[in-house]
Amino acid sequence: MSRMIQPWSILNQLNRELEQFVGQVAEPQGELKQAQWVPAVDIEETPDAYVIHADVPGVPAKDIEINVENGLLEISGERKLEKEVEERGVRRFERVFGKFYRSFRLPETADVENIKAKTDHGVLTIVVPKKSVAKPRKIAVEEGES
Repeated sequence: MSRMIQPWSILNQLNRELEQFVGQVAEPQGELKQAQWVPAVDIEETPDAYVIHADVPGVPAKDIEINVENGLLEISGERKLEKEVEERGVRRFERVFGKFYRSFRLPETADVENIKAKTDHGVLTIVVPKKSVAKPRKIAVEEGES
């Protein structure tokens, strides 16, 4: 009897391995323990970098903070309820407003000095470059004069 490959099990295994490699969600610190929502995040590894995509619709770049300390990448911010919405008397809210927080333990190969971030259409993209690894090289041995 032949075994069928379960594509979802392969994707789940890949996701578990990426989380172990790039990091686990850490507990929020201080006042951020009161986070009202958690952005969905995709993490991918390319040959040159780790790329994190976080869904933060309605959050302007000025309201997002990214910090790196001791190998821990922290993303926090706030989606604010607009005053105009409060004044219109909206009767139903399904979108969550307030503070958010995510953190990830970075691998030792992460180049934390060159991390870049940008937002585009409600998606925060953080690129964590990998450190260049020293390539092995052969050392020539010279013949001494005798």
